[in-house]
Amino acid sequence: MAKAKPSVQYYDPFGVWSSIATDVKSKIPLRNLQWVESFQYKKHFITSLELEFVPWVEHYTSLDNSKDATLLNTPLVNMLILPEEDSDTYKLQHRPLALDWSKKVSQNDSQSWMIVLVARSQGVRRSSGPLGRTHSRSSSYFIAKSTIDRLRNDFNTSGINRCIRLDYVRFGTPDAECWNTFLGCLQKAILNALNYRFLQLSEQSKYINLQDTSIFSDLLVYFLQKERLGASYSELSLYNESIDQFGEMFETFNEILRTADGKNDMVKYFGEGAGMVPAPSELNTRNLLFDSNPTNLHQLLASEKFSLFHVGFYLFSKQIQLSLQTKNYDKSYSLLQQSFQFLNYPLFEQFSNENLLLLLRFKYDSCNLLKNLITQSAKDNDIKLPMSEARLALFIRSILLKIAFLKKLFHENTLLLWHEEGSLPKLARNDEIDKEFQDLEEFSSSESFLKMYIQLSEEALEIFKERNNHLSFSNTASETAVVFYMLGNYEKAYEMLQISSLPLSWKSDPFKEKWIQFYIDTLIKVDKTHEVIEFLVRILKDYKSTDCFKAAAEIIDHISQTTDLNLDDFFCISLSNMTNVSEELALELDAKITSSIFSLDMLESVVCNLVCNSQPFEIQFRLKSIENDSKIILSCNDILPGSYSVSQVIIKPKGMPLLFKKDRFVPQQEIEVFQPSLNGRHLSIVQASAPQLFLNDRFESAFRICFGKKFDENQKVSLTFESSNKEDQSRISQCFLNEHSDCTLSIQDDVAYLENFRRLGNAVLNFPILKNEERNDLIKLNYKTQDDNIINFYLPVMENRLDFAKISCELDENEQDSQVFFLKIKPKEPILFFGWRIKTTNLDSQETDEYEIPYNLTILDTIDCFKVTSSKGWQRKKHNVTVECLRISDLLFEYLYNECEQYLNQMNINVITNWIKCICRKTNDTIVALNGQISLPELASMPETKQMKLLMKNNQTFLEEFSGLLKFLKAPPTVKDVLSTLQLPNREKVTACFVTPMNGLQTLGPIKLQNKKDMAQVDCSWKLPASISLNIPTRVQLEFMVAHMPSNNEVDRENRRVELMYEISTFTNSILFAGPIRKKVSLDGMGATIRETFTVIFLTAGRLLLPDIYVHSKDDSILTVKNPKYAMVGRSP
Repeated sequence: MAKAKPSVQYYDPFGVWSSIATDVKSKIPLRNLQWVESFQYKKHFITSLELEFVPWVEHYTSLDNSKDATLLNTPLVNMLILPEEDSDTYKLQHRPLALDWSKKVSQNDSQSWMIVLVARSQGVRRSSGPLGRTHSRSSSYFIAKSTIDRLRNDFNTSGINRCIRLDYVRFGTPDAECWNTFLGCLQKAILNALNYRFLQLSEQSKYINLQDTSIFSDLLVYFLQKERLGASYSELSLYNESIDQFGEMFETFNEILRTADGKNDMVKYFGEGAGMVPAPSELNTRNLLFDSNPTNLHQLLASEKFSLFHVGFYLFSKQIQLSLQTKNYDKSYSLLQQSFQFLNYPLFEQFSNENLLLLLRFKYDSCNLLKNLITQSAKDNDIKLPMSEARLALFIRSILLKIAFLKKLFHENTLLLWHEEGSLPKLARNDEIDKEFQDLEEFSSSESFLKMYIQLSEEALEIFKERNNHLSFSNTASETAVVFYMLGNYEKAYEMLQISSLPLSWKSDPFKEKWIQFYIDTLIKVDKTHEVIEFLVRILKDYKSTDCFKAAAEIIDHISQTTDLNLDDFFCISLSNMTNVSEELALELDAKITSSIFSLDMLESVVCNLVCNSQPFEIQFRLKSIENDSKIILSCNDILPGSYSVSQVIIKPKGMPLLFKKDRFVPQQEIEVFQPSLNGRHLSIVQASAPQLFLNDRFESAFRICFGKKFDENQKVSLTFESSNKEDQSRISQCFLNEHSDCTLSIQDDVAYLENFRRLGNAVLNFPILKNEERNDLIKLNYKTQDDNIINFYLPVMENRLDFAKISCELDENEQDSQVFFLKIKPKEPILFFGWRIKTTNLDSQETDEYEIPYNLTILDTIDCFKVTSSKGWQRKKHNVTVECLRISDLLFEYLYNECEQYLNQMNINVITNWIKCICRKTNDTIVALNGQISLPELASMPETKQMKLLMKNNQTFLEEFSGLLKFLKAPPTVKDVLSTLQLPNREKVTACFVTPMNGLQTLGPIKLQNKKDMAQVDCSWKLPASISLNIPTRVQLEFMVAHMPSNNEVDRENRRVELMYEISTFTNSILFAGPIRKKVSLDGMGATIRETFTVIFLTAGRLLLPDIYVHSKDDSILTVKNPKYAMVGRSP
C-alpha cells in the first residue's frame, strides 16, 4: 500500500529556511510519539513518523474535501520562520507580519501552528558608554532574551507554547536543549492536529443510523469515513488500528449480506449494480487480493466494477496487505481463508457451482502467492517461518490433491482422499481440467504431483517440529508416509510413520481402521514383524475398539511371535474363593471376566495358576466352559486339598499373538481346595495332623482314605512316592493297610496299587517316615474316571512332630539288681494319658524285656511317675520308652462330629468342609477346667451359612432337630461325657472320621533317657548357723559340691570342670536378701566345693522355707540335686 508522508508548511518571508533546513530535516523522523485520542481515550504509540516540509500555500488553510481517503492529505502544522533582530525591527516588521499570518492559519482548527525564531551570527554594535564597547555575546543574549519573550507574550495562548528559538550564535549551532524544545513543540502541534481531525471524523460517524440500512447514502458515508480512519492510521504506521477499522467495515458489510433478501435488497442497500455477478476473468488472484488498485473506495465506486463481490475483496485485500505489513502472518492466512468462504455466500452460489475449476485455480494461486510473500518477508526480516506458512503448505497440498483427483493421477481409494471424501462428490472429472491447469508442471504426471505433495509436506513438517506442534506434525507425517508408499519408497514411508505419534493423531480420525491397515502393510513391506505386535498392543491400549484390532488381526494371523501384556489394562477378573469338586471332572473354579474390548467368545484360553500357602506345590486351572457374558468355569484334574493363593492368570484371545498376564494380586486372595465329596466319583485322602505312630520300631504316618458313592469298584488306583532323594522313592514298598480297610494293596516296582474297593468304604494307609526328615515329599494317587479323565491326586507327606506335651525320662542304675525309670509329663493342652511302655534290649544276645504301665487318666497339669525294673545282669543294654496318649481336642472333635453327622449328610462338600474346619479350629482352642468341664462358647455361631439357613427355612423337621442339637451343644460337656461316647477299649482304637485330619491314639517316643551314672552330679544346699534370731542380720552360705563324675576315657574325671549359672528367687515377704543372687560358678573335678555368702534378715519367726534356687548349665549331662532347707527362726532375746 503506497503511503504519503504527513506534511508541515513553513512560511519563510526572510529566506531563513535554507540555512536551517538541513539541520531540521536531520532530526526527522520523530521517534516514540504517544498519542491519546480525546474521543476514545485510546493510546497509540507511533514509533517513527516521517515528515515532509513544504512551502506555505495559503489555499491549504481550508480542509481539503477531495476524494483522497486519508486525513493527512493536508499539512498538519504551519510554521513561521523569523530571524532574530533587535526590538525595533521586531516591533515594526516581524510582529505585524506574524499577526497577519497567525490570523489566517488560526481559522482552520484541523491545523496547528508555531513560530520559530532563528538567532544567526551578527556584528558587534558600538555604544557611547564610558567603556566605549559592548561585548557581542552579551548583547546577543539580551537581544534574544527580549525578542523571544516579546514573541511569546504576543502569540502564546491558552498556556500553549507556540514560539521556540534556535540559537546559532552561542555555539555555532543549536544545542540539545534547543532542539528538544523545537521537536517537543513540533510533536505537540502534530498530535493536536491529528486529535482534532480524528475527533471530527468520529463525531460525524456517530450520527449515522446503521440500523436503517435502507438509507443508501448513509451506508456509503459510513464506509467512506471508516476507510478514511483506516487509511489515516496506516499513514501514521498504526497498522493494527488500521486493520481494526477495515475489520469493522467488513463486519458491517457481512451483516448486511446475511440479512439481505436477494438481489433487490442489495440494490436497495448499495445501489444499482451491487448484486452483479463477476465475470470468470475477474477471478484473478493478484488483482483481487494483492493489487493496490483501486486505492480507495471512492475509486471503486466510480469504476464500472462496483459490486458486492468487488467491495468484499477490496476489504479483504486491504486487511491482508496491512497484516503483511505488521508481520501478522497468521492473520493474513486467516483473512485469505475468509475470502474463500466469502465466495460460498448464496449470492455467489450459482457462480461458484459453474466455475469449480476456476475457483480451485484461484485458491491455488492465492495460497501460493501469499506463501511466497510470507517467505520473502520472513527472510528479509531474518525471522523464523511462521506457523501460517505450514498451514498454507497443507492447504495448497489439499488443493493439489483435488486437482490430481480430477486429472485422474491416482486411484480413487487412496488413503490421501479419505479426509476429502466430503468435498469430492462436488468435483466431477471432465476434460476441461487439462486446459485449466496445463501451465502447471506439477500436474503433468502422477510422479510430479506426488513429489510436489512431499515437498509441501516436508516444509510443513519442519515448521511443526520447530514449533512443537505434535498433533499437526503426526498427522502430516502419517499422510506423507502414504505418498512415499505410493512411490514405492517403503523405507521412507516407515520412517515417516515412526516419527508420528500414531494413536495421538488417529484418536479422533473416523478412518483410523484404514490407517491401521496401512501401517501394518508398511511394517510387513519392510519386514518389521515384531513391530506389528507392538503396534497392535498400542491399538488395544489407546482405542479400546474391537473394530480397530479386528481389522489389524486379519493381517497378522500368520505371525507366531507372542507378546505379554498387563491383564489389568484390558480385563477385570474376579475369582471365587473356593473350588467345587464336580462329579464329572476333578476341580472347578468359577471366574467372572469383563472387558470393554473382548467378549468371552473371543477368548481362546484362560489359565489360572494357584500356589499352596503351606507347601511349594502348584495346580493349574484351564478354561472349561462359558456360562454367560461374564462368567466362565475353570477346571483342573489335579487335586491337592489346601489353602491356595493366585500366582498368575493368563488369557489368550483367538487369532491374536497376545498373552494377557497378571502376576501380582493385592490383597492376596485365598482359594480353598476341598476334599472330594462322599457322593461323587472320587476318593478322598487325608493325613493325620500329627503323623507319629510308633509301630514296628519305626515312625509311621496314617493316611485315611474314603471312597465316594459313585466310585468305580473295579477302579485301580496307583500310588507313587515322589521325593527329591531318588533312593527314598522305594519307601512306598514299606507301606501297608490297616486290617479293617475296605480295599486291598499290592506293590509292584515301587508302585503301590489300591484295588477291590467297597462303595462308601474307607482305608487307613500307614507310610514310613524318616526321623528328622525336612524334605517336602509327595504321595501321588492316579486313577481314571468313567469318562476317561485322568485324575492326579497329590498329598504332601507332613513331617511335623507332636508338640502338645513336654516329656522327660531319667534312669537310675545305681542299684546292683534293679534300675529305676523316672517319667515326667507336662502337657501343653489337656490330654488323655493311657500309659507308658519300657522296652529293654540286650545288645549282646538281642533278648528283649517289655513293661507296660497303664494309667487311663485325664492330665491337665504336670504328672511324675516311676517304674522299677530288674537289670538281669545285662552289661550292654538299650532302653526304649514310649508314651501313649490322645488329645482331648481330638476326642472332642470325634464326639461333636458324631453328634452332627446326620446334619452334615444333608449338606454339600463346601459346607461340610467349612464346618469341619470350624470344629477343628474351635476344638484346638479347647479349655478344660480342673473339674473336667469343657468350655466351647462359640459353637452356637457355627451354622451361620447360606445353605444352613435355607435348610432351616424349608425343612421344619431339620429345623427342629438342628435346634435341639444347638441346645445340646450349648450345654458344656465334660471329659467323662466324651470318654463314655467314644468307649475306647484299647490303644488300637482310632477315630472313624475319614474326611478330617484329626488324630486318633498317639504313641510319643522314643523318649531320650537321662542316665544318672552318665551325668555329672552337683549337690546344691544351704548352710545355716546354729541359731537364727528375728530381725537380726544373719550370715548364711550356699554350697555347691561335685558329688559324682561319669567315667571318661578321654578326659580325667578328677580334672573335668563343671560350669553352672545359679539364680535365687528373692521375691518374698518373710526374708530380706543381700548378696550375689545371680552368678556363674565353676567347679574343677570330683569333690570340688564352692560357697557363696549372703546376709539375710528374717522378718517372720518360726519354720521358714528358704528361697528356690534355679540352676542352669549348657551341658545337658550335668544333673543338679537341690536340697531344700528350712530355717528355724527364733525371737530376739
